[in-house]
Amino acid sequence: MKKEKGYDMHCHTDASDGKLPLSELVEIAKEKGLEGFTVTDHDILDASKETKYVPDKNRIEVIPGIELSGKINNYLIEVVGYFVNPCNKEIEEACRINQDFRKARVGKMIYRINERYKGKLEKEITYDEVLSIAKGGSVGLNHLNQVLVERGLFKGREAFLICLEKGTPEECYVERDAVCFENALNAIISSGGVAGIPHPAFFPLDYKGELTDGSFFGLIKGYAGNKIKVIETEYPYNKVRPECGDLSKNEEFWKAIAREYDLIGVGGSDGHQKPDGPSLGDRRTPKKIVDKIRKLAK
Repeated sequence: MKKEKGYDMHCHTDASDGKLPLSELVEIAKEKGLEGFTVTDHDILDASKETKYVPDKNRIEVIPGIELSGKINNYLIEVVGYFVNPCNKEIEEACRINQDFRKARVGKMIYRINERYKGKLEKEITYDEVLSIAKGGSVGLNHLNQVLVERGLFKGREAFLICLEKGTPEECYVERDAVCFENALNAIISSGGVAGIPHPAFFPLDYKGELTDGSFFGLIKGYAGNKIKVIETEYPYNKVRPECGDLSKNEEFWKAIAREYDLIGVGGSDGHQKPDGPSLGDRRTPKKIVDKIRKLAK
């Protein structure tokens, strides 16, 4: 069955942990019949700053966005901004702070990995090696995982299940800091953007045993319908993390939350263009929904 036209409201370029530059994503969007997509790189605005230079933009609308990390009650929660002004000083500063936290966290995890696997590594992993994978952009665990795969220690996502995530058997995990959650929201709003919560069912899984869908919503409830206007209700959970199993009940919970708090539900692939994950256009949002978000943007 041919997919309906629409917008993918959540995807990544090689400025963070995607595989392709913005120009190539535009070509993929054309091939897949998309009307547009939102660039939501992690804590970095480089690709969003390129959106006004996208060729043939009358055929493919590229919306400048961000996936910005924030801390609330010591929990790291990501917020997506749609239609942001990527040259706004407040959002640029939030990204700069979060990138510093990312670098510090990856450096500590490299040290732990080198200590734990010194018998298996021919030579120590260096920070520059991981940064080269990230192309000097927003560095994260996906880049560290790629180095571990290239070094032959793990395959695919094995490293996440064995050492990169919290509570894993050979844990090398280090908690990452970020700007406070409200500051992340304010930075998006200050830039003229509209704030939303991506992949809400994942956050309880990130904090195994500490959060449920209900208690996670309790953390952000005061912002729902106020500073938070959007929530990702269509998302390829099982393709992003196959080990999580069926999350259909969790999705229904968040769709009910969207209805109750008058949040705009959107679809996003979280596409990184990797062979074992979702790709651009796997989840789509109708243009009329995108236009509702557009009207809220300043």
